[in-house]
Parts: sequence; structure tokens; C-alpha cells
Amino acid sequence: MEEKVIYTILLAVTISFLGMLIGTLIGVMMKKPSNRLLSNTLCFGSGFMFILVFADLIPEALEWNVMGTLTISLVSIFILFLLDYYFSGNTNNHKKVAIFMAAGIMLHNFPEGLIMGVGFMTNDALGIKMSMMIGLHEIPEAMTLTAPMMAAKMKKKNIIISTLATFIPSVLGIFIGVIFSSISKSFMGSALALASGVMAYVVFLEMLPEASKLYKGKDSYVYFIIGTILASIIVILL
Repeated sequence: MEEKVIYTILLAVTISFLGMLIGTLIGVMMKKPSNRLLSNTLCFGSGFMFILVFADLIPEALEWNVMGTLTISLVSIFILFLLDYYFSGNTNNHKKVAIFMAAGIMLHNFPEGLIMGVGFMTNDALGIKMSMMIGLHEIPEAMTLTAPMMAAKMKKKNIIISTLATFIPSVLGIFIGVIFSSISKSFMGSALALASGVMAYVVFLEMLPEASKLYKGKDSYVYFIIGTILASIIVILL
């Protein structure tokens, strides 16, 4: 079991961390990614996550407990709504914007880590799919986070360190997900239900609305469809 735990943590961290690293480096090199690029990337990630949530996470959670899944998912959505409302402060100070964004990202990176840990302990295929999904989501997230830091004229080294630091809660979440899932089977079902609510909230109340605000072009729908097709292929193959 110890080898399984170590393997799970390392693989989940590596897959999802690559997304954060790629997004950070793109953001720093481009200084200010275009709204169209950010929107299309968000739409692609939304389509990818949409399929994995409703074709994998929710069906898997329902096998454990139908009413429990619905209850925990709805409660998690409500809690995230409150947290999002609390941290959605508007300000013209670029450093404050970066701080608020980093705080919000760190808050929802923890349950994302939990999702990866529980996914791998359920089965390797689900863990890999969840990690890929979250890794894709991290790319536009990191790109967006670097923008106010660049505007605040922070050093590139400090921007990279600050952005990558928001990944720490994911590692903690992965560790907790793996440990508690190996101890309690009921925890695994509850965590999958939590994951369903978190990911549904991220897709419908964060990523898609943000993509719509950034760019109104029709090609965003194309990227959403591409994301759903790719996710469907992965679900079938794995």
C-alpha cells in the first residue's frame, strides 16, 4: 500500500503541475495573453471537464450513495459560491488583484488535489483522467494569474515562484485524499461527490462565464466541442 500511495502522489502531482508550469511560462513570455486566447483555452478546458464530470465523476459517486452524492454536491456548490463571493473584490491595484486571485486559486486547488488523490485510489484510469482534466484547467488559470503580476512590474522570477506556490494546496489535497481513501471506503464516495460539485461549479459558474466575458467570438464554441470530443475519447479508451 505504501508503494501505491507514493506512486499515486507523485503521478498526480506531476501531471497537474505540468499544466500550472506551462501556463505560468506562457503567461510570463507573452506578458499579457490575448483575451481571445484565454477564452478559447478556457472553453477547451470546460468542454474537457464537462464530459469527465458527467461521464465519470458523478456515475462513480452515485454507485456509492445516490442521496449522499446529491446532498454533498449541492452543499459543495453552495460553499464555493460563498467563498467566490467573499473573494471577488474589485480594485485597480494590480498587486491586490494578484493577491485576491492567488488566494482564490489556492482555495479551490485543495479540493482539486483531493479529487486527484481519491481518483487514483478508486482506480488508476480515473486518477489519470482527473489529473489531465485539472492539468488542462491549470494552464489558463496560471496564465490569467501572471497578468496582474506582470502589470505590477514584478520580477519574472518572483512571478514564477508566486504562481507555482498556489499549487501547494493541491499537493496537500492529494495527500489527504490518498490517505483517507485507503482508510475509509465511505470517505471515497463522499470525496467523489464533493469532486462532482466542485468541478460542476468551476465549469458552469467560473470557466464558461469568464470565457464569455473575455471574448464573444463563435470560435469559442468550437474549442468547447473539441474539448468534449477529446474527453470522450479518453473516457472510452481508459
